[in-house]
Parts: sequence; structure tokens; C-alpha cells
Amino acid sequence: MNETVSNFVKENFFNIITVIVTVIPLIVGKPLITYLKKRTLRKKSYPHSLRPDIKYFTDRKEITEEIFNEMKSVKAGEIFTIYGSAGIGKTEFMKLMNLFFNSVYINKDERGKELYARYTTHKISTKSESYMYDCKKLDIYQIINLIYDSFGLEYKNYKNFDRISSDLCQKNKKKNQIVFIFENIETNDLASSIYEFFSSIITHSKKTKFFFFAVYSSAIIPKDLSTSKIKKLTNFSLDHTSEFFFKS
Repeated sequence: MNETVSNFVKENFFNIITVIVTVIPLIVGKPLITYLKKRTLRKKSYPHSLRPDIKYFTDRKEITEEIFNEMKSVKAGEIFTIYGSAGIGKTEFMKLMNLFFNSVYINKDERGKELYARYTTHKISTKSESYMYDCKKLDIYQIINLIYDSFGLEYKNYKNFDRISSDLCQKNKKKNQIVFIFENIETNDLASSIYEFFSSIITHSKKTKFFFFAVYSSAIIPKDLSTSKIKKLTNFSLDHTSEFFFKS
């Protein structure tokens, strides 16, 4: 019996190999492709909290406390407008806020906790994450693509804010707070799209609070601020800066 099987294998070796090569990919091909696709998405995702690459920060304790008070008082979320002339510290201020809103990261960083205690009396929010995006020369859907990438999601060029909001709310349903900081908004049209996106996402969110910070380029002035909490950063001066992070 064994000899018969052995002879059969020898005589039909190439036919057997051909069948294996043809059939196996049909069986495992789709699951394998799906796995590799998901693996690729995981590789594209990146940590939500990175140490800010900043050396100087303008000391603005009052505005920091105002923002934290406002965030604590609302139920669903809020959108803040940050604008002002070039060089007054908008970007550096938002880098610090981005650090403060990332609870997992800041709880592991003693220097970060010291800074947090210096600028606000509020407790560090649990399950809070913050993401900062440079919007220069981007449209709203390119920005949303970056947001999807942040969470390891695949963006399929959806143009419907309801579908996009549903995806993001589902992904973050166990988080207490998500913060999106949109830097270098260069047009009022983009700002309007961000406001519309915000309105959609807080409609879909059940428990998670979403906060948007719309940070305008110094080249434009917001056309309509009636829908946002205005935090105009005035009187920022390099004379008031204090060194707080050395570039590594």
C-alpha cells in the first residue's frame, strides 16, 4: 500500500504541485489579502501623543484656565477659534494644549505633569486624546484622511460628514474626550467646512466629548465667529516666554 502511494506521488509529483499552487491561493487569498491590508493600516497609524518639538512658550495661564473651564462645562463638545497676528505664539500655545489633552502620555511624563500643574488647576482628564494637524494647502477631505490615518482607519473618500462622523464616533466610543487641533487654516471656506464637520460629529457622539480648535493663519481674519468660542490671543510677547522643553 505504502509502495503504491509512493509510486503514485512520484509519477504525479508535478501535477500535485500544480494543483496545490492553483487551489491554495483561492482558499486563503482573500483572507490573506484582508490581513495584509489591515496590517498595512496598522503600520500607517501612529501614536496620538508625541513630545512637542518646542523650546519656548508664551506664558498664558489665564487663557489656559478659561479653555479648561469651558471644556468641563459643556456636555457634547465645543469649537474654539484661535486667531491673531503672526509670531504671537498661536502654534506654540496649541502644541502645549495638545500635550495637556493627551492623558496617557502626560501621566507618564514627569516634566509634562509639572507643566500641567503650573498652567491649570484642573485634574488631568482620563481617556483623553489630542491630535494636531497642519491644514496648510489642504482641503477638508485631505484633513479627514489624516484623521482616519491617526486612528488606523481606512478612508474611502467619503464626502458625507454623517458617514465620517459615525466612523469616528464608533472608533472612539470608549474615550471620554477627543481633541482635534486644526493649524494654519488659510481660508474661511475651510473654516466653514470644519464647523460643519464639528456640528455633525457632536450630533453622532453619545458619550465622548469632541473639541475642535480652529487655528487661523495670520493672513486672514475669521469671517463669522458667532458659532465659536472666541479666544483672541492678544499681547503675546517674547518678553514673557519661558523655556520649557529642550529639543532632543
